[in-house]
Amino acid sequence: MAQNVWTPTTGVYTTTANWLLAALPVITNDVIIPADTSIGISSAADGEAGIDLNSIQIQRGHTPDIATSGAPWTISTIKLVHQGGGTLYFSAGSETLPAVNECVIDATPTAADKLSASLTGTAAAADWGDIAVVRGRVDIEAVTFTIARLVVGAMGAQASTANVNVKSTNGLITLMIVNSGEVLLNRPVTTLIVNGGRVVIDDFKPVTVHQYGGVVEYKTPTTVGDITEYNLGGGTLDLTTSFEAKGITTLNRWGRPESQSLLEDQNVTITNRNDYRIPG
Repeated sequence: MAQNVWTPTTGVYTTTANWLLAALPVITNDVIIPADTSIGISSAADGEAGIDLNSIQIQRGHTPDIATSGAPWTISTIKLVHQGGGTLYFSAGSETLPAVNECVIDATPTAADKLSASLTGTAAAADWGDIAVVRGRVDIEAVTFTIARLVVGAMGAQASTANVNVKSTNGLITLMIVNSGEVLLNRPVTTLIVNGGRVVIDDFKPVTVHQYGGVVEYKTPTTVGDITEYNLGGGTLDLTTSFEAKGITTLNRWGRPESQSLLEDQNVTITNRNDYRIPG
């Protein structure tokens, strides 16, 4: 694949002179936003209707923002990698399904509280495949689109400071894995796996949860629905951080008693409890 490098004199995406190949990127291009570029994509950032890209890489050291919150860069790409210090405002187009096959956010923000990426979609058809947030603060916007798999943080020595805000919508996440960092969850999830970090389930409910470590705060009220199955094998499940009635249909406890903690109060209803823990 040919590389088409962003070499701008202005921030206008559709100006052909701003690209190394003197042409707008196409499906045969790997798009590079280089570290030594002091101009981000600031206007006319919609990309090209009906055009997909092979890949997009925003290199580490690139500090300007890419597009704006009101006008995100809207295009389909097989792979999207953001390692820069600015905020990437990106909307998956709907030319292919999924509109973004693979996305990696491993950002180095210029300030501790700076948003690294805002990810959205143009419609229900603009689905995402895999999203991995290794480092940085990311907003998953409140638009109805599907994410096949969302992975937050890394494990062990590679544990990171990923922070993800999944905003409220009926869009579905099929599989979500949290290894480290923090997540605020307001979107339906079919299966949630928590290995570490902190997850606040604020609204909408996962169907099935497997927790092996970290802390999960479950706040979703019964009026939204109960978690169907919760498998607690490690970490802390905290059901006391809101005063609303909440419920779990089946709670299974595994592993050793000393490796896990369950906090509950009178607002919690657990219909079925199964204790398979091995005494220490």
